[in-house]
Amino acid sequence: MIGILTTSYIDLDDLIEEHGEDKAQVLFEQFRNTPPDGEPDKEFAQSIVDRLPEGMAVLSKVVWGLENPHAESGLEWCQHYYFYFPTIRREGFLEVGGNHYYANIEGDLNGGETWKRQGDAIQYFEETVKRIERKNAHA
Repeated sequence: MIGILTTSYIDLDDLIEEHGEDKAQVLFEQFRNTPPDGEPDKEFAQSIVDRLPEGMAVLSKVVWGLENPHAESGLEWCQHYYFYFPTIRREGFLEVGGNHYYANIEGDLNGGETWKRQGDAIQYFEETVKRIERKNAHA
């Protein structure tokens, strides 16, 4: 795997057990509103672009984001990578958590995919771009 995954996870039940209900709620909300220190691994994101066919994707943005910002029992800060796919004029997204990758391209009717290996995300991007290119060519 390329890059070091720097993610943080918190579980409300564990906080309640350790700090009591009132303090746990405060700590949980503080965690929700405070991204990890430092920047997500931009080199990792660039390695995704570099492993795709030349010109298929451009890295647009690298930020921290919550896996599910509305969760009420557990929160995980993940690295969020945004890409632009020029040939299909669509945005793409890759979320990297402690034990998952979630990839999606805007307008993909198959939805995103979740994997445990980087290579699968690259394969998803490549296959989805090619499928959308074929669909656009026949439209």
